[in-house]
Amino acid sequence: YVLAGIKGVRGPNVALAAGVTMVVMLTVIFAKQLAASGIGWLAPVGRLAWPWYVPMGTTLAVAVGWLGSKVVKAPGVATR
Repeated sequence: YVLAGIKGVRGPNVALAAGVTMVVMLTVIFAKQLAASGIGWLAPVGRLAWPWYVPMGTTLAVAVGWLGSKVVKAPGVATR
């Protein structure tokens, strides 16, 4: 819903934002297990408290969607 209020963000930008956010947040959620299996650089991420997941995911999705709208223009969208 947040991305819908940003001018210039279209469907492909939202899909990109959702995909990137899902991959990153799954990595964050399972960081402790991944660090224990040999990916040691994820250990600090594994200590992130779960209440931070929503603000982090929201910020990431909005940033990726907004940047995606700046990098890839949807067809038929006029630019100023």
